Amino acid sequence: MKHRNPTDFKVEMHWHFYGECGISISATKYPDDPGTERMHFHDFHELVVVMEGTGRHVLESGSYPLFKGSVFLVPPGIVHGYSDFRNCELVNVLFFPEQLLFSWEKLLTIPGIPGLLDEPFRLRPRELEEVRPLLLSMRNERREKKPDFELAMNADFLQLLFALSRFCNNSPNPRPRGVPRLNSILAFMNEHLADASIQVADIAEKNGMTLKTMERLFRKNTGLPPGAFLASLRLERAAELLRNNSELSVTEVAFHCGFSDSAYFSRAFRKKYAESPREYRKKYAAPAPPPRRKHLESDS
Repeated sequence: MKHRNPTDFKVEMHWHFYGECGISISATKYPDDPGTERMHFHDFHELVVVMEGTGRHVLESGSYPLFKGSVFLVPPGIVHGYSDFRNCELVNVLFFPEQLLFSWEKLLTIPGIPGLLDEPFRLRPRELEEVRPLLLSMRNERREKKPDFELAMNADFLQLLFALSRFCNNSPNPRPRGVPRLNSILAFMNEHLADASIQVADIAEKNGMTLKTMERLFRKNTGLPPGAFLASLRLERAAELLRNNSELSVTEVAFHCGFSDSAYFSRAFRKKYAESPREYRKKYAAPAPPPRRKHLESDS
């Protein structure tokens, strides 16, 4: 990638996010225009659905055509733009994975999801009409900002991802070879979360690839290096245990999730969740079930 001069590209930051839901949405219509939108990059993920018309998606490495029903993901930091619009309408779902109200790391362990995010694909007309109401609902929630709109937007986004995943994996176009390999690595990570001795290099070796190849695979599909992804996955598991298992101490939770140093675990947990493990458990732990009442038999 060429060296970026800040004056060459427009930088889009996260000024258009509202509340704490980690997600926003916008729709833009482009009339017939053979010109090129100024190249730009941003600090969030951008899932794009072409609702109408045609155009081209321009990257530093080249470009590819867009049609009605085209779907693609632009990770943070990727310089891109558009050209050759013909009555084109784009809907952009913008999100920060770490701020979503559901676990992005766990979502990526579902076999169909990485395939959705790996390469552009095209929805059939019927499939596009099925996702249109979800996009419209997200736009309305963002615009109206009713109570709990953050939760509603996250719920719609999750439904959208599952719908797109099914459509993508039923597509007649062959999927990239890297997706099954990523699924295998994610399954391996989940099976060995409690093993603190497992390092990223070990994971690469046990899955038959070089460390550099695995790094490229993870950055392309998740936006994170494998070590950061594994750490985040372990913290997600720890949060789940803190919410649902009151019998384990914080130190035991750390050990169950692959952290050999409880002090380091607490610092990492606070960095991700903005509160200590004990504070998190106190706030989010499920209430204990009421004691079972004994039924007394009458003498009569």
